[in-house]
Amino acid sequence: MRWTKRKQLIEAFICEPLNNRISINRIVYRKSHDQEARMTITFDNKEIFVADNIQYALKSFQLELEGVAQNFDTSIEERKKYFSCTMTKDEASHYNNKIALYEQMIKTATEEQGIYAVYYLEDFFDYYLLSIDDALKHKHELIRAFAMIDKRLGKRKFESLDMSNEHTLVQQFYEIRRKSMEEI
Repeated sequence: MRWTKRKQLIEAFICEPLNNRISINRIVYRKSHDQEARMTITFDNKEIFVADNIQYALKSFQLELEGVAQNFDTSIEERKKYFSCTMTKDEASHYNNKIALYEQMIKTATEEQGIYAVYYLEDFFDYYLLSIDDALKHKHELIRAFAMIDKRLGKRKFESLDMSNEHTLVQQFYEIRRKSMEEI
């Protein structure tokens, strides 16, 4: 499905007071090497969420240099063996698990600093397929945050939400909705 159609479907869930104040934009740099992308959510023309593949790559590389995943250890011999396809299936599986764990550590550290990559937001692009309860309990903070401004989230349920242990992004969207409800 094209982005413009997905955008329409997702933006259709924005509650009435915020309907014309929040916008989702996606930019794909077609002439860049890997057609890198950037996605923003704006509130009153100010960016409140940004996902940028280039900034994400730069930050994750910086975190690698700073030693964020120091306990990740692969020897040169292990890498040579892996890339020359001379490992057994069990060894290759173990190596793949180590790589996946390392990538997850870097991803978590980067996202904790508020820098996201568009290619990790595929769940958000299918937001319109989620129920409001699934969106509120989702593992990704962007989906939980967007649920705060979803018109399917009723006033009583909204007021009963506990934001004390939530991600700052979710709290930010919660405050936007709360203030918009006060203005009515």
